[in-house]
Amino acid sequence: MKIDERHDDLSQKIFKMGHALSKEGINKNDYVITSVGNFMILISGLIYDEKDINLFSELCAMFSAKKVMEAKDSQVFNDLRDMDEDEIIKMYEKMKEDMTNPTENDLGFDLNDTEDEDDEDL
Repeated sequence: MKIDERHDDLSQKIFKMGHALSKEGINKNDYVITSVGNFMILISGLIYDEKDINLFSELCAMFSAKKVMEAKDSQVFNDLRDMDEDEIIKMYEKMKEDMTNPTENDLGFDLNDTEDEDDEDL
């Protein structure tokens, strides 16, 4: 398997952040912070295998859908319940288009910008 340089770089950065969060969580006896760190460490290893990333992504999507369905009083559930099939399909198509042609996200930064500000001084 050929290791993509960008994937290797991301893996290392995600691993370092995950390791730091795990240590912080252990030191503070905070299970949530420790777990988030452990998730990041897991992802740093998955990044090398596209099949693993796809499977993990599908598991996360299923978990998210489960949480939405369990939260029957949530605004998201109410919005979905009030939509007809055509509206849901249009929403899905828009989401699919946004994922295949991303330029900006809701936070206003460019998703196509791969420059790492930390690397400028190297």
